[in-house]
Amino acid sequence: MALYLVSDIGGTHCRAGLCEKKEGVCRLLRKREVQTRSISGISALASLLRSLLPEDATPKGLAVAFAGPVIDGEARLTNAPLTLSSSALREAIGFSSLPVFLLNDFAAQAYATLSAAGDDLLTVRDGCKISGVRGCIGAGTGLGAVAMITDRGEPLVLSSEGGHIPFPFEGGEEERLAGLIRDECGGRMPEAEDVLSGRGLERIHMCLTDERRGAREIGARFLQGESPTTTLFARWYARFAHMWMLATCCYEGLWIGGGIAAKNPHVVMCRAFREELARLQGETSFSRIPLYLLRSTDAGLLGAGTFLASREN
Repeated sequence: MALYLVSDIGGTHCRAGLCEKKEGVCRLLRKREVQTRSISGISALASLLRSLLPEDATPKGLAVAFAGPVIDGEARLTNAPLTLSSSALREAIGFSSLPVFLLNDFAAQAYATLSAAGDDLLTVRDGCKISGVRGCIGAGTGLGAVAMITDRGEPLVLSSEGGHIPFPFEGGEEERLAGLIRDECGGRMPEAEDVLSGRGLERIHMCLTDERRGAREIGARFLQGESPTTTLFARWYARFAHMWMLATCCYEGLWIGGGIAAKNPHVVMCRAFREELARLQGETSFSRIPLYLLRSTDAGLLGAGTFLASREN
């Protein structure tokens, strides 16, 4: 039995877990969750990870999914003041020969699509799955977007900064809202992440109601059923999903991750989401791409473990 230490660090939450690979399947054995702001540096993260290990156990690998760019073994959070390096983390955790990997958080989400099943996976739209490219998007504290291909039998994630694509507003009322959101963004052109994220949800709700509420409260009070906030967020989420299908030709399927939809599945199951996709895609080949929802907020941990397990195949 192989044990792996994993972590998923976002702008709001830091999750740590212990995974095992048994009979070719990766599963989560233990986990802990803290606020990202409580992780002051590498030593604090190493201590959190070590607390999950059984006594005298030696992990076979460590992978940290990070909500920000990862370049040459170094990573920086986009929405919180935290930086990491794989070499410093290896030293801090105390296993000198331990393989340590840093990967983008949505690379981990993409790996989770290889192992998520049962209650952790919800079919949003049936379709015709064609082997080739998988797409994965997700709104949470930020907005992530990646693609995955299979290269000589091995999964390969193509990371992106797709969340920073300028968002396409469509005339009339949307242009009025775009002006309000542009003001909220300091006058710059709004990007997809500016409307499809926790802060984006707050902006949308404020523009529609003149109420300033936190994203968690909005989710609990307004995204569980029909509301103007649900309708607009779902419509724009579907629009971005369509854009990512166009960008990647992900005929194997599009998986939706991220905390907002995982905690509020109605956002991607509602009529507004379906109708926007149908309007944009018509009877084209993109209308036959299957859509899935990664329902578990632990998908990043499972994906990091699946990434480690795939390297031993």
